[in-house]
Amino acid sequence: MKNRRMAAGAGLLAFFLSAATGERALVQAQTENRAEPAGAAYLVSAQEVIKDWPQLPQMLAMAMLEEYGEPSLMEEDALVWLNNGPWLRTIVYRTAQYHASAAPDKDYLQQIIGYGIPAGKVSDLKLFDKRIEVYPTEGELSSCSDSERSNYLALNLAHEIIRGKKSARDARKFYDRTSRLAAAGKSSPYTEGLLWNPAY
Repeated sequence: MKNRRMAAGAGLLAFFLSAATGERALVQAQTENRAEPAGAAYLVSAQEVIKDWPQLPQMLAMAMLEEYGEPSLMEEDALVWLNNGPWLRTIVYRTAQYHASAAPDKDYLQQIIGYGIPAGKVSDLKLFDKRIEVYPTEGELSSCSDSERSNYLALNLAHEIIRGKKSARDARKFYDRTSRLAAAGKSSPYTEGLLWNPAY
């Protein structure tokens, strides 16, 4: 057993990632853990958890640590932040998430917002990007990609699809063009943050 903090999360992470009720359980577990004396064995750092991860997810985890501090939950294969910045949850996975893409998946970073999605828009969102996940029961929307900027871009465009400002195909073209410009060093407000206030 590496540490008591990670042990408290063992088995909880899968539940937490699959149901909104897991978040309440996680918060309770974290509250209980923080009651332990300072310097207790469970206070292993995230850097120790990710030191043997592959390079890309390790770099993403380091970027999230720099931006948001220590995660709320750590396991060997994932780091989770709660209510960080505009996000309900941010998750960095050790292993890329599979999205039936023609290109090799490099999607290690999932970020979730609160959003009530009309049922009729779910197919449009999937046509736009298979990495967009809709959780209607929980009222949540997520993007999983290779960077926070890409998640901002995808979710801003998902918002415009839902609001009828762009079609799924137009949003896809905009995404691809903006991604190419970003790779060339061009900035866009679509990649800098959410362009509306998400519901929590």
